[in-house]
Amino acid sequence: MGTCVMVFAAVVYWVALLNSHSYLRLYTQDQAWVRVTQMSRAIAAHVGSMFSGLDYTLRDLARDYETGERSTFLRGVQALQTTYPSGTVVQVAVADAHGRVVYSSLHAAKNPREVVSIYDREHFQVHLKASPASGFYVGQPVQGRVSQQWSIQLSRALYDRHGQFAGVLVLSLSPEFLSQQLQSIYDNPRDVILLLRDDGTYLARSQRQEEVLGCRVSADRQVMLSAAAEVQGSYGPVTGPDGIQRMYAWSRVHDYPVLVSTGLDSQTVNDPLNKAIEQSLWRNGLGTALIFLGAVLTAWLAFLRWREEDQRLQSEQRFVRLSQEVPGGLFQYGLDAQGDGVLLFSNPGFYAVHCIDATASHGDLQALVRRVHPDDVPGLRASIAQAIEGRKAWVHKYRVGCPDGRVRWLHGHAQPQPEQDGSLLWHGYILDVTQDEALQNALRDREERLRLTIGAVRDGLWQWDCEKDTVVWDARCYEIVGRPDQSQGVLGLSGFVEQLHPRRSCQGVRAAGAAPGGGGTVSGGDAFAPAGWRLALGGIAGGGHAAGCAGPRAAHAGHAQRHPGARGPDAPGQRLAGQGQCAGAGGQP
Repeated sequence: MGTCVMVFAAVVYWVALLNSHSYLRLYTQDQAWVRVTQMSRAIAAHVGSMFSGLDYTLRDLARDYETGERSTFLRGVQALQTTYPSGTVVQVAVADAHGRVVYSSLHAAKNPREVVSIYDREHFQVHLKASPASGFYVGQPVQGRVSQQWSIQLSRALYDRHGQFAGVLVLSLSPEFLSQQLQSIYDNPRDVILLLRDDGTYLARSQRQEEVLGCRVSADRQVMLSAAAEVQGSYGPVTGPDGIQRMYAWSRVHDYPVLVSTGLDSQTVNDPLNKAIEQSLWRNGLGTALIFLGAVLTAWLAFLRWREEDQRLQSEQRFVRLSQEVPGGLFQYGLDAQGDGVLLFSNPGFYAVHCIDATASHGDLQALVRRVHPDDVPGLRASIAQAIEGRKAWVHKYRVGCPDGRVRWLHGHAQPQPEQDGSLLWHGYILDVTQDEALQNALRDREERLRLTIGAVRDGLWQWDCEKDTVVWDARCYEIVGRPDQSQGVLGLSGFVEQLHPRRSCQGVRAAGAAPGGGGTVSGGDAFAPAGWRLALGGIAGGGHAAGCAGPRAAHAGHAQRHPGARGPDAPGQRLAGQGQCAGAGGQP
């Protein structure tokens, strides 16, 4: 679901981004059209002002020439040439009614060497054939027959006193001057300004003018410019003769058959925006890729986290199930910020062994203490305090009372484990050792009864380890044989036999050797020496290996008793008797 939302958000973002780029392109184009249109209007107004001044000058010169005031005419020509920058006016010439040049400012001091005719020129024929007579006329650029330079022919008809056509006054304007003026307007050399006649003839061009003088614009552009009713317009982008694609806007020069067309280089207009858009696409693409990469990484980390969490939950569930099956209780004990004991974890068995309802008293240490036998509470508290103070393991045994009146013995054990913050946690278990305690009490009772019984009958106990060949007597045996100081020490079988009366030693040895293998019981009276002979009744109960003490491990145990009435120099009238058993067991030593 999150991935779908992210993809949807990315799609919406990119659609909005591309739409914004499209809007910026359109806005840039609109601003470029506004700029080129305003530029064409401004230049058209400037050109109109220039042609108006030249027309006014030609009108004055024509009137001076028609009235015959030659000196005034010459002063006017000189004033014209000094008013405009040098080279602007190529020449001022006068042609008679037959087209012969009768005056040229290039040869003002003398008459021309040869007769030059402009009869065939457009700017002469227009006035010759005009009916009624035309006024100011802008002719196409031609290469002058007198000046030998390209020039734009601005002309006005001359009339005599009778109103008859008397010739033409021609002002030759330099297209190079106009081109230089147009070049100074635009900083970008790829932008262009065209000065055209209504019929599309080039008058001047800000760049590569030499390629277009005497030519006209293409036919399709002539159609755009030929609508006389329109005073301005735009077209393009189109490719000019220099191979550069431009956006064009044109404006007519008021009152004159001239128009100005300005062209902005499309590449220059669009390149900054295209570069900005390209950088934006790269940045946003990289950002989107990083976002998706981060999303994928986040999703992967979330998946790993989910898997770890799932594994942790499964481990916890397994631990809970296992802890429920463990006999006794498991717990985790620590200290809070105030230093009070806190039961951080406990399984149901922990409360069960304390005879407490886990749901009602979960984590309640006071409820646990109330279950402890009053006599064991101080010891329990002291053991916990010692474990905390010594930062060591806790081991303690105590009793708890159940609601049904039963008393349980519990044995607790916990090991401390340091945490990263320096605190300690004790992890441990509680076992119900009530049956073990009962068995130990019963064993102690039996041992006590046996001790009292043996003490009452005055028997002696001995043990013969036939593997090591040692006979161990208790103190009573030493008393019976008259060695209360236990000076006899540890005896082997041979040493034991040496203590027998000579008449009884062979019989006793045969009996001891036969009893284990035969599995029966041998008893008899033995006389012990050397401090006077004493008669003892002894016996060995055989069992285990057939070869007696030939097994890897065997022992013989028995008891001896001194009976009244035994005959002997140290105990007249008494009889010493004994009885023993032998038990053999196989196994590794």
